[in-house]
Amino acid sequence: GGHVNAVADADRVYFTLERGVDATLRSVMYTWDGTTVNGPYTVADGNGVPKMTKKGDSLYTVSIAPGATTINLHGCPASATPSTWTHVSDPIAVADAYVWDPSICADGGALRVFAAPSTAVPDRQWIVQTFSNDNGNTWSPVKTVSTGGCGEYWWEYWPVAFPDEFDGEGYVLFFTTEGFDGVYGDGMIGAIGDDWEQGNNHTFCIQPAIDMTQDGDTVLVGEGTWTGDGNRDLDNLGRSITLMSHRFIDISADSTIIDCGGSTSDPHYGIFFHDNTSETTYFNGFSVRNASSDFAAVRCSSSACMVNFCSISENDCDGLFGSNGSYLRVYNSSILGNSGRGVTGRYSSGAGVPEITNIEVAGCVMRGNTSHGVSGDGVETSVLGCEIAENDSAGVYTNTVSDFKTEVHNTLIRHNGWYGIFLDRLMAGTFNIHRCTIVSNQTGIHFMYDFPKGFSPDQYAPAQDSSLLTNTIVAYNREMGIFQSFPVYDYHLWYNDAYGNPDGDFVNMPYGPGDESGNFSCNPRFCDTTSHDYRLYEISPCTPENSPCGSTIGVFYVTGCSLGYTCGDANGSGGDPAVDIDDIVYLINYIFASGTPPVPLEAGDANFSGFIDIDDVVYLISYVFSGGPEPCEVCQ
Repeated sequence: GGHVNAVADADRVYFTLERGVDATLRSVMYTWDGTTVNGPYTVADGNGVPKMTKKGDSLYTVSIAPGATTINLHGCPASATPSTWTHVSDPIAVADAYVWDPSICADGGALRVFAAPSTAVPDRQWIVQTFSNDNGNTWSPVKTVSTGGCGEYWWEYWPVAFPDEFDGEGYVLFFTTEGFDGVYGDGMIGAIGDDWEQGNNHTFCIQPAIDMTQDGDTVLVGEGTWTGDGNRDLDNLGRSITLMSHRFIDISADSTIIDCGGSTSDPHYGIFFHDNTSETTYFNGFSVRNASSDFAAVRCSSSACMVNFCSISENDCDGLFGSNGSYLRVYNSSILGNSGRGVTGRYSSGAGVPEITNIEVAGCVMRGNTSHGVSGDGVETSVLGCEIAENDSAGVYTNTVSDFKTEVHNTLIRHNGWYGIFLDRLMAGTFNIHRCTIVSNQTGIHFMYDFPKGFSPDQYAPAQDSSLLTNTIVAYNREMGIFQSFPVYDYHLWYNDAYGNPDGDFVNMPYGPGDESGNFSCNPRFCDTTSHDYRLYEISPCTPENSPCGSTIGVFYVTGCSLGYTCGDANGSGGDPAVDIDDIVYLINYIFASGTPPVPLEAGDANFSGFIDIDDVVYLISYVFSGGPEPCEVCQ
């Protein structure tokens, strides 16, 4: 005999075991009231490894049926002599596997049955469960509790479940582990609670969950940090699935971090989406860290991928990479501090036919990457409503080697080491840049056309009629504002403010301040450039009230800051006019005779230069006596 199992009530102990071997094998039951042992009573001939629970006035046993492909459930009224056992149902059978190690417990009103299927190839054993709310007559679909490791030799077996008496519902499952490495370790006892939806499969690693999916399925990953094999180098297997962190559906949860643990000598990435362009695969709410890869932390090839509310940061490679006809969309995410580009799309061709790759980046922050913030190398590129800052190279770089389009809308591009936007080799491609604020880069915008070898500009003159740069501020860059280095064929600049770029605001182009297209060079009057606040003062020439187009120029729709005083009214007298000769005298006395400062001090900054000096006196004299521009005039 062997595999003894027992339960008790106030009257007696019930215990079961298997007896005999091969042809004589059977599951039997005994009872003991403290004095007398009764039995054996046969539960099932040919069945082994019986396990038992008591629910109400009934006893239930599960055991392995002959052939080891099915688990049987038998029932009998509880008594001192439980001799009449009835086959109730078959809770568990698993295709293409033997099924061992059954276990049963009564969890409130439910019966729960567990078992440990196994396969020889791959060599693994795992745990499954099902439950019944009608005393074993019908059962829920069999679901996985563990997967037998994370892609390597591993066994999880001999499950034993107990009702959770502390919470009054649910259960705790104990099991044995055997393998090389993994979540629990070799030769240990593992324990888990039923803290997941019992109608779903459960795994200890991410990749085994992906392996179990079909198109349309969702993998929900718990909070915390996921490391090691099975939790990195993830592969969507070409399926249209959703990978979702717990925090994506519960903002109060902790982050879900995929820590790749990669290095140059031991490279690893986060996830690879591939070979699925008909439907979208979603990647929602994850943080991906410490990838080291030839491509990126997140790679999309020949696939439609959508990345939402993620943080792709501190990786020793590009953040995200799309190629081979992919449609890579990155929304509301942070791509920070990667050793490479933030988001990359690359042109590729298959069998001599171009595969058009699209990258769309919206509502994202790309900051502190060691190359471009966004790089579109011969692909359709869209950047919408982003902040691209402090990257070592260009904010946005595109190389439109074919008839592809670059669009950048409503985006703040600041303090990048190279160009704000570099449109390289425009050739047949088009662009549309609208309502951006581009400040403190090396050069704001660089248009470059470089015709192919064997052609001259006269022989190759692609039409660019749909290319536009509109309603954009290009200010305070370290060299040039808007720069055209080679002839760029027909494109249009409308209502742009290029200002304060020391090597020229409009360079090598037919556009400039005061042209018929409404371009100008005026101080945009940002709220506070030192704190990177590029909202606009009410007196800005880029507000709808003051701009030549009657709409906002730059990223920000509304006035962000107000003067709160009358500019030039140094003595604070108010009245009509508020600014007169008394203010000139007041300023002279303050500057040269240590007189009372203006209240507020900023009211004395008549030319809005940021400080008060003799130039403000000269400015007021011109205004009061010669009809010069008003104090803090919007464009000067």
